[in-house]
Amino acid sequence: MAISRDLILVHDWKSPEAAREFFKLVLEHGRIEMAVIEDVDQKRMPHKGRFGAFGLGLSSGFWQMLCVCFGVAYRMVRPGEWQKAVLMPGEGKDSKARSVATARALYPGLREHIFLKSRHHNRADAALLAHYAARISGRK
Repeated sequence: MAISRDLILVHDWKSPEAAREFFKLVLEHGRIEMAVIEDVDQKRMPHKGRFGAFGLGLSSGFWQMLCVCFGVAYRMVRPGEWQKAVLMPGEGKDSKARSVATARALYPGLREHIFLKSRHHNRADAALLAHYAARISGRK
C-alpha cells in the first residue's frame, strides 16, 4: 500500500513481476520518501511454521530488493513497534480485528473497497504500516 496526501494505492501480492509494476506505478506518481517493511524475523514468530515463515521471509526480502534496486530508503519495523504506535485500543489480543477497525477509522472512504471483511486484515496491516511510515517521516 502506498499513501500520500493525495494518493492511496493498493497492491495485493500476486507475483514478483506484478509487485515490480506496482512499485514503478508508485514512482511515476512521485518519489517515495521512505518505505517500511515489516520485520518478520522467524525467531520471534515460531507459531507461523516453516512454510509460513518461508513465505513471509521471501516476500520481505523481495520488497527489500525492490527498494534497493529503485534507490528507495526503507526501514524494517517490528510488528509490535507499528502496532503499538497506530492500533486503536481494543478488547483482548485479537490484533487482526483491531487492525481492520483502526484502518476503517483512519480511512473511512476506503472501507468498502479495501477493508470489506475481517479476513482483509493483511490489507489493513499494509495501510497501517504506510500510515506509520508517514507518521515517522513527519508527513502526518
